[in-house]
Amino acid sequence: MFNYPATIVCKSITSLVPSNTGTQGGNITVSPENGLSIGINGIVNPSASTAGTYTITYTIPQSADFCPEAKTSFTLTIEDNPAAPSLTQTPATCTSATGSISVTAPLGNGLFYKLDDGQYQAQATFGQVSTGSHTVTVKNASGCTRSANITVISDSQAPTVTVSATLSVCVGAPEITLSGALPAGGVYSGNHVSNGIFNPNTPGSHITTYTVTGENGCVGSNTFTIN
Repeated sequence: MFNYPATIVCKSITSLVPSNTGTQGGNITVSPENGLSIGINGIVNPSASTAGTYTITYTIPQSADFCPEAKTSFTLTIEDNPAAPSLTQTPATCTSATGSISVTAPLGNGLFYKLDDGQYQAQATFGQVSTGSHTVTVKNASGCTRSANITVISDSQAPTVTVSATLSVCVGAPEITLSGALPAGGVYSGNHVSNGIFNPNTPGSHITTYTVTGENGCVGSNTFTIN
């Protein structure tokens, strides 16, 4: 008997070898005639074929001793692999030790996604992903797959904070609204500082800190002296 190990195969396969437990030396024909890459020995190359369904017929002609012609037909379907996944990553930050990976394409019903050696899921997003290189695989309803790699980075750079070296003010002077430190949006703190306002009623050197929290949750600070 002439047949193949599977009735549905993916285009990523490069060789599909038939088995033949019957009479050898038969003729092979294919319907439709075009689209299937097949050798005279019946070996199919799905990767070089056009996706579709083909009927492969193995014919033993009538023998010299008048044994009748014998035919065996096999239906083979070649399925396209899904497109390689397009991926985006959200980095790990100072407030989250892990990042995430999202599949932006292909999307739709019948597609499933796997991160590294994990289980397939219908959701196209993976959370709590460690930093480093990862592989995402997409699988269609026929079980055909395609993979892509992406690296989750760590965005743990604290803001660079610049302040004035010193600030001089006379004791008893009016309260001073502190300003000039960069980047904007930070918080001033220290002795005699409240809500960004310094009260110069006490003599001496006062160490004041300017602290900024970046969009990634990382904190940067710098200090200056008020005399």
